Amino acid sequence: MNAIEDHSRIQSLLMCYFYGLYHADSKVLSKVFHPDSRYINCVSGRYVNLSVKEYLQLVDERVAPVENSEQPERSIISLDIASPTLATVRAEMSMMGRRYTDCLTLIRTTAGWAIIAKAFHYINEGEQ
Repeated sequence: MNAIEDHSRIQSLLMCYFYGLYHADSKVLSKVFHPDSRYINCVSGRYVNLSVKEYLQLVDERVAPVENSEQPERSIISLDIASPTLATVRAEMSMMGRRYTDCLTLIRTTAGWAIIAKAFHYINEGEQ
């Protein structure tokens, strides 16, 4: 696989990621996260480090932004393919009254690209 194909596959994975978040759909999100992945909240005073299984349980418990007719803003700030098996993404998304910055580490396995780590920060809308 070449860099253009990798870039395209990672962008498709990210669209599924954004869709899964917006719809609070753990089944969709489970397709983009590696089974060994970690979920890490880096907000000061709110540090959390969960397995993907624990994270997806939280997703199942939340009200989906789509149900509140939210129109999320989302963008891929950077996508760097560091090697044939490692990539990093910085993405931003606004939903649930917060502005999120996600730093995602992806690995390529025999099954394809998957998120192995999600470390993120957020601020409440209106904060600087």
